[in-house]
Amino acid sequence: MTAAPAASTPPVNVLTCRNLRKSFGGKVAVDGAEIDVPQGIVTALIGPNGAGKSTVVNLFSGFMVPDAGVVQLDGVDITSWPSHRIARRGLIRTFQLSRELQGLTVLENLLVTPTNQIGESLKNIYFRPGKVRRQERQHVERANEILNDYGLYGVRDNWARALSGGQKRLLELARAVMAQPRVLLLDEPMAGVNPALVEQIGAHILKLKSDGVTVLMVEHNLGVVERMQCHYEQAAGHHQQALTLFREIGHRSAEAHALDNLAVVERLRGRYQQAADRHQQALALFRALGDRSGEAQALNGIGETLHASGRPERAHAEHTMAFGVASQIGNKHEQARAHNGLACAHGATGDPARARDHWQHALTLYTDLGAPEADQVRMRLATAGPQQPGHNDPAR
Repeated sequence: MTAAPAASTPPVNVLTCRNLRKSFGGKVAVDGAEIDVPQGIVTALIGPNGAGKSTVVNLFSGFMVPDAGVVQLDGVDITSWPSHRIARRGLIRTFQLSRELQGLTVLENLLVTPTNQIGESLKNIYFRPGKVRRQERQHVERANEILNDYGLYGVRDNWARALSGGQKRLLELARAVMAQPRVLLLDEPMAGVNPALVEQIGAHILKLKSDGVTVLMVEHNLGVVERMQCHYEQAAGHHQQALTLFREIGHRSAEAHALDNLAVVERLRGRYQQAADRHQQALALFRALGDRSGEAQALNGIGETLHASGRPERAHAEHTMAFGVASQIGNKHEQARAHNGLACAHGATGDPARARDHWQHALTLYTDLGAPEADQVRMRLATAGPQQPGHNDPAR
């Protein structure tokens, strides 16, 4: 396994962004993001719904164009590059919802992945058929090896659409590996899968790391993040530095937002009391400033913390207050976030019907906003059922 850079050696950042910004219909999804992804390790990108994590992945991979800012891969500005050009440079991504090619077999899903295939040229097919066949055999051999590693060799001739949800997750990762990435972006690879498969996917990611692949992973399972020794402490450090600076210069609004961001990091690390304290401090500041959007944001954060710590009934009350504030000022994003939290609370207390109703409302709002959280809510609706307290943090 490739070790993380020594403390005395400055890390080499293979993927970076500076002052990255992106808005959807007036809602700012990414606001001045500055992210460094060190080479050869696994970096976890953490944060609540609406923090812009999936949007950052879309901006890094060329699926969206930022409103402002710069993205660099190996020091080269790729900000305005299309996704296929970025992929050819070695940056590959997966999606929250598996995007298998349903009309192809499992094996064929891998065979279409390699770039610059000789057989894509009619000239080569007619005049260099031997070389085309040799490369195709090599691709089939490699694809079968990957499918065997990922436990999918036995279903290689099955239609991809017939796979289970967990198998589709594995296929998504296997297909990315077939592309021979240097940098791999994983958008919630553990979402919606059982604990055994979580461990299996984690082992595959660590194997990629040991092979020298740089990984940026959006993930909310902090147990997995800690076991994989992900580089994520820097996020908390940046928020703390920002909080100190804003207090020194008397920028109270920015201080409140920094407190709320720190609370999210504390919650995702399982430090629920510290998270609750930070959210309460942020809430008090937002109220003192008359910032109703901030108030709704902090109330939702408190609700998510309560739910994560196994108190869904109290979480329900906080999300209800958040929804009331957000509705008064027309903040659709915080309304959707409150619906999501209420859905998780109802699911945890044994009321899946009401949970689905709230998720439907959240989906409608997120879709209207063009927000990436819509995909996550669709996945929740597809698998909705009774939930256990503490197992479904609304921030996840």
